[in-house]
Amino acid sequence: MAGKKGTRPFIARENYLPHYILDPVDVINTSGEALEESLKYSVKTGKFRDVNEARKVWEAYSEAARSAFKDIDVPVNSKTKAFFDWVVKTGDAEDVSQAAFNFKKHIQRARTPKFNSLETERSINIPFYDVSPERVLTRYYSGAAKRLSEIDHFGLKGEFGEVADTLINKISEEAGEQSAKDINEMMNLIVGNKLLTDAGIRNAVQMVRNLEAASKLTFAFVMNSTQLVNSASVIGLRNTIKGFADRFTSEGQEYAFKAGAVFNEYTQALYGVGGDDITAKFAKLVLEKLTPFQAIERNNRLVTALGAKHYVDDLARDLIQGQGKTVGAVNAARQLRKMDIRPERVLAEGKVLMDDYFKASGNITTRTQFRARAQDAPLWASSDWGKIVNQFKNFIENQWRFMREEILKEAQQGNLAPIARYSVLAPTVGKELEKLNKE
Repeated sequence: MAGKKGTRPFIARENYLPHYILDPVDVINTSGEALEESLKYSVKTGKFRDVNEARKVWEAYSEAARSAFKDIDVPVNSKTKAFFDWVVKTGDAEDVSQAAFNFKKHIQRARTPKFNSLETERSINIPFYDVSPERVLTRYYSGAAKRLSEIDHFGLKGEFGEVADTLINKISEEAGEQSAKDINEMMNLIVGNKLLTDAGIRNAVQMVRNLEAASKLTFAFVMNSTQLVNSASVIGLRNTIKGFADRFTSEGQEYAFKAGAVFNEYTQALYGVGGDDITAKFAKLVLEKLTPFQAIERNNRLVTALGAKHYVDDLARDLIQGQGKTVGAVNAARQLRKMDIRPERVLAEGKVLMDDYFKASGNITTRTQFRARAQDAPLWASSDWGKIVNQFKNFIENQWRFMREEILKEAQQGNLAPIARYSVLAPTVGKELEKLNKE
């Protein structure tokens, strides 16, 4: 079709991949397959002549990142010059001094707040990308969602927006600059913006967590199989069964993938597995191959995401039939708002949009199958050793939060369905597990 007006010939592009840059946090931990794939990809897309040249620039980039990571001026020396020479060569800086300055500015923007590239362009282009779409999409969408949530609550300006800046300034005036600095540090820890700087300690902690996950989760799949009780308590047993039926269809699996409910990284993050060394590979082997743990976790999330779709249909029907005025319609409106779905729009249009279904699936999956987030854990758990001590306590914390928010508070507000379902399902499943253990 090249000869027709308004058209142009199709040209295949080698770099048609999500561009998630291996930034400073990744630089310190990245090794093995992920790094080798990135180096080969940079050569394939014409950034370097060969892998040796790419590795030389990577090592210089790593050294420069360590300095910027520690909030000190980035030196231009024999260890970092290869990277800054490359930056000048690409036209992102006029000389190596400007390249070092731009690089530090890039690091600062990448750190506070995270994923602020949604609203600001990069001041420097880094040549090293993660080439795994599954890893990239998981991290990008979860990170972008976190950033948009921060903007929604705190505004666009600054690390926590104008609201937080005002509060910090007031603390500084009343209690002194050091107190304000301490509070700001705590806020960074709570929302996960605090970065650990000691690579040796960080790697050692991650290795211990990987080994702990591999050893303690070997037989945890039995207990994990009961997690659908949470889902059934919230969305109803009938909708959970419908979700279970849908998960065997190609349409159902495609929907759950689009809703972001089935990535393996969610489970690995929840139980502290990370990195790319031998301990990480062993932990992933245990979770994904040697035991059915990952398969059961994936099934739980698939069924919940698909069941949530039917649950939203039920809520929309109750809302529309009651025109927002009956007891059932009022409860439906409240449940929709919990999933960030506007009942007023559903009433006005008389239907649920696909975006609403995706919101519901993600929301219900997080509420019943849980996620690992810094703001959901105690402040001390964000420290190096706190991560080890708290590694498997997040499930207990999340389950207690589920009982409080989804069962007890709902009962207090007149919605007795969740507590009734949980009271029947939990003991029944518990008895069956007890029989299984005796056998």
